[in-house]
Amino acid sequence: TAAYKALISVAGSLTPHQLQPSHVIEASAILDSPRHAPTTRAAQCGTLRNILRWLWEEHGAQKLDRHVKTHPAIRPRNVKATRAEIDLLLSAASPTIHLWILLCSDLAIRSGTAVRISPEHYDPERHELTFTSKKGSKVSLPVTAAITAIFDACNRSEEHTSELQSL
Repeated sequence: TAAYKALISVAGSLTPHQLQPSHVIEASAILDSPRHAPTTRAAQCGTLRNILRWLWEEHGAQKLDRHVKTHPAIRPRNVKATRAEIDLLLSAASPTIHLWILLCSDLAIRSGTAVRISPEHYDPERHELTFTSKKGSKVSLPVTAAITAIFDACNRSEEHTSELQSL
């Protein structure tokens, strides 16, 4: 909606045929405000380009999308932490968060996938996790000693709980 608002604020009630490059440059400048994050600016300018292409294709307006500022490709959301930073987080984390951090940092599992992993995905004999990835494929990964220790502790507590329930 920001792209529509910017174009309307600049061009007002002009018809598509009356749009000029100066209108597009001004609307693009509104969207390229430094108060927005780079991803927001890129997305809003991309939407403005799509609107202008639609006006050109469907309403016979001038081809003006080349006047919208382009942004370099947005880098992926990579979070890099040093081993010391990870250890500091782990020392203060609950066992669940501890496991989640290790799955993400040591095995490079996406955070959304890591939260769905439970002890039933762990094979204690092979020391492997088997789970379904975001794209739906089956993945098996060997686990680190720290992750093995957490899963083994979970298995021991489940055995202890079932023993208590049988009494």
